[in-house]
Order: sequence, then C-alpha cells, then structure tokens
Amino acid sequence: MTISGLKSMIGMPGIVIVGFLCDEDGRRPHPKRIQRILGWSTPRSLREARAFIGVVVYYRIFITGFAIIAMPIFLLFRKGCRFEWTIECADVMTKLKTALVNAPVLTTLDFSAGALGIELGVDACTTIGWGAVLSQYKDDGKLHAARFESGIWSDQEKKYDTWSDARATRNFTWDVKFNKTENSLM
Repeated sequence: MTISGLKSMIGMPGIVIVGFLCDEDGRRPHPKRIQRILGWSTPRSLREARAFIGVVVYYRIFITGFAIIAMPIFLLFRKGCRFEWTIECADVMTKLKTALVNAPVLTTLDFSAGALGIELGVDACTTIGWGAVLSQYKDDGKLHAARFESGIWSDQEKKYDTWSDARATRNFTWDVKFNKTENSLM
C-alpha cells in the first residue's frame, strides 16, 4: 500500500467529509451547505417541498425535535393530499433554517475503557411525536450531544393505550445510562 502525497491531508485541524465539518471539537454542518439551504426559495410544488426536506433531513441529527418541527411539511406528502404551502409551512421552513444556522457541535462518542458515561434521553410525552438525544460526558464534566433523533406518531400509534399515560404526564422522560466497560445498562 502506498500513500499519495497529493491526495493525503495529514495534520489538518479540520476536514470536510460528506457535508460535515469535522475537527477536534466534533462535527457540524458545512457552512457552504447551510448557505445553500438559507437561500432556498419558497416551494411552489410538492416536488420542490420534497427537495427542500430532502436536503434538510440530511442534517436532522443537529436539530432537536426535527420531525415534530417539520410535521406540517411532512403532512403535505401524504397520499391524496393537495399541495398548499401555508403560513405554517413557511414558519417551519424558517425554523429549520434557523436551527441549522445555530446547530450545536456534535461530539464523537468515545467507547474507550477510560471514557465517561453515555446517556440516551427519550421524550415521548407529546401527542405529535417523540424525541431523543444521545450524549456523552466529557472531561469538562458536561454532557455533550452526539446526535438528536425524532419521529412523528403514525395514526395507528396515536391510538396505542401504552402511550396514553405517558402522553398525559408532563415532562415524561426516560434516561438510560450505559456502562461501557461492562457493556450493559447501569
């Protein structure tokens, strides 16, 4: 195996990889890609709305509650739905753009033996959907987010009795702490 000097970048403070700017602090959306999203015009068709969401969904891991925020746009994609870009959709588009501009730096999880704890927090108290964050404690003693996830309840899931009590309870959150050295839940 040989290393090409022209293709190699050794000792760089950061690098752009598939739309992410990665450095010693973690990863964030690449500023050029975010500028492109900020310049996106108002969708005039279902195809344009899908194109916008398709680009933004790539960076969903940086947006807390992405699916819940984007729900009005997702509802446009349902079968038999007539395309109508409402003020609510325009507000959602603005919120998503703002969230990407203010996106946090996501940490890279450290699975080494001396690494600090990893936490998974899940919030399922809304009738619209759920949200989750995967985080890890770092040397500064603070919890740093590694990834955000979210989803919208389907019509069938909204009917589940299992979730009715959880939705009725405010601030219902599960926190799971992982002990990496034993590979089991604490």
